[in-house]
Order: sequence, then C-alpha cells, then structure tokens
Amino acid sequence: KIRDYKHAIRLDPNYADPHYSLGISYILVGRHCDAIKEYVALRILDKDLANRLSQLLELMTDDPDGTNCETNPPGVAAQLLRPGPTY
Repeated sequence: KIRDYKHAIRLDPNYADPHYSLGISYILVGRHCDAIKEYVALRILDKDLANRLSQLLELMTDDPDGTNCETNPPGVAAQLLRPGPTY
C-alpha cells in the first residue's frame, strides 16, 4: 500500500487523500517521522485531514511531536503538530 500511495502522490501531489492514507500506513508500520512529514503536507492541503492524522500520531506513537526524528531539530514537529488558528 505504501508504494501505491507514494505513486498517487507523484501523480497529483496536491491531492490530500493519499497523503493521509500514507501517513496512517507509516504510523502502522512504526515510521512516525515519515507520518509527520505527511502531516506537514496535509496542513497545507486539507486541515481536517491534518488534524485527524495529528490525533492518530498522538494516540499511536511514542514520539508524536517528532522530537526524535532525524530530519527535524527538537521541537520543530511539536510546533507543527499544534493546531493552527481556526477562522
């Protein structure tokens, strides 16, 4: 499935659904840092799906804020995971 979602994203990077599904798949296989990257993409594309993925990250991972992710300095993912303003 991960390969299929990545392919769908390559075809249309602005389509939010495969980013969300890929994020869930990453959570399920223990790749929470990759799931956070999909969350970041979703924040731009679909805030509702981003919030859902954020909730799953908080419930299903040991490091929901991404503190231990190699690609982010500590705390960067935590800032990203905070809900943005609602207009």
